[in-house]
Amino acid sequence: MKFLFILLGFSGFFLLGQEQNNTFNSPYQAKVDLISEQKRILELENKVSILEKRMNQSKIELNKLKKSQKKILDQSNYLESEIKTSSKKLEGGMNSLEQVINSKIYWVLGIVILLVLLGSYFYRILTGRIHYLKDQIVKELDQQTQQLAKESVIIKSSDHTNDHTLAIRIANEVNRIERTISLLDPETRGLKQIKFSLSKLKDGLNANGYTVEDLVGKDFLDEMNYKVIEIDESTQFKKGQTIITRVLVPSVHHGNNRIQVAEIKITRGLA
Repeated sequence: MKFLFILLGFSGFFLLGQEQNNTFNSPYQAKVDLISEQKRILELENKVSILEKRMNQSKIELNKLKKSQKKILDQSNYLESEIKTSSKKLEGGMNSLEQVINSKIYWVLGIVILLVLLGSYFYRILTGRIHYLKDQIVKELDQQTQQLAKESVIIKSSDHTNDHTLAIRIANEVNRIERTISLLDPETRGLKQIKFSLSKLKDGLNANGYTVEDLVGKDFLDEMNYKVIEIDESTQFKKGQTIITRVLVPSVHHGNNRIQVAEIKITRGLA
């Protein structure tokens, strides 16, 4: 019984102490909670302020985009208007050009036809003139060849031991006629007969002891005793090669004696 009273007294003392402790801690806890709430309120206010700034910035950017969009739309409308105007002008210009072309095409065709006819007319005239000149040249060469043939007969009947004037003259004329023939078309009418007559003249000179050297196309050597009148260069021949390309005065021999020195043109190779 005594133990029970002691236990009940101890329990009452413990509960009294616990109540006094709770009464002492309650004001402090309330103050701590208030400070915590204030901090959270400040944080929320800061976040709200940041959100407001962002919203304001977004509004500014949105206004800028609207202005840019309007500017682009205005430019688009302006370009569309310009394109329509240019298209109309181009269409008008094409129509005008087409009209000009249609109105002048007959003049152009007429002029072209006239030029073709005139060109054909002058071509026929020039062609006829060229054939006429060729015929005249061939006729003159034939006459000269016949005259040389007559003079060659004189050589046979005369004493040409010391006087070689006539033979040299015939050789020079034969060389000149051959150079003229080389400039004409090989198919020119009458040339074959003239070449045959020249060959007969050379044969006549040979029969009387005269020799005319055939030098065209042969290699030229420095030790040759020819008079070089003209020197040319060409890629037609190999480098280091020198060719006799023209004989202005032929080299004529009587027996073993040279009675006329050749005057020649030579060409040096560059290839």
